[in-house]
Amino acid sequence: MAIRYEELRPLLKTGDIVLFQGKGLFSQVIRTFTRSGGKRGKYTHVGMVIDPSEISSRLLTKAKRDALAGDRVLLLAESTTMSTVRDVETGKFTSGVQTALLSQRLATYKGKVWVRRLNKRLTKPKLDAMMALRRELSGRAYERSPWALFRAAIDWPFSKQRRDLRSLFCSEYDAAMYMAAELLKEPPSASEITPINFGNYWELEDGYSLGSAIRLDLEVAG
Repeated sequence: MAIRYEELRPLLKTGDIVLFQGKGLFSQVIRTFTRSGGKRGKYTHVGMVIDPSEISSRLLTKAKRDALAGDRVLLLAESTTMSTVRDVETGKFTSGVQTALLSQRLATYKGKVWVRRLNKRLTKPKLDAMMALRRELSGRAYERSPWALFRAAIDWPFSKQRRDLRSLFCSEYDAAMYMAAELLKEPPSASEITPINFGNYWELEDGYSLGSAIRLDLEVAG
């Protein structure tokens, strides 16, 4: 059963994972390349929740803060082919790494969405490490190569991919954020992580874990 976003929003925090299943051609390519158990991958995109009230840096412009006064604002850190909403810092529609209003992203998304929540809040050092990397990677290009995704999805016994963050898949970006906060044992490369990894069970570090995927009802996202 899907849950309304308004009901779940008070429980969301920085580090929670948002999983998407798109309908477009590129989404179908991702589902094909990220097969699991003989079936196509379920998830085609992933982003990470940021609660601005938990961090010291200001991610919203003064005009945006004024317009949203009184509301609890949540953001989505993601790397996307082309967003349907503007980046909160640049005010531009972005192809690549961006930070957008989560409610707007959900309201304009054509597909299905799930959320996986961390079992506890991140400590200040982990938050600081994540946000430092977010600032460093802001505006980086999206990795558009299907071959790069194919290599990430296949566990080649002889493959040791370099950690190359010049362009990033959605899952590569969020994996790098998790590794910066020392939540995830670092694989040979963040490039080896796909959306299906964030959808499956993961044993995280320092007593952290991700809960079951909760389906969102997008008809009422606001």
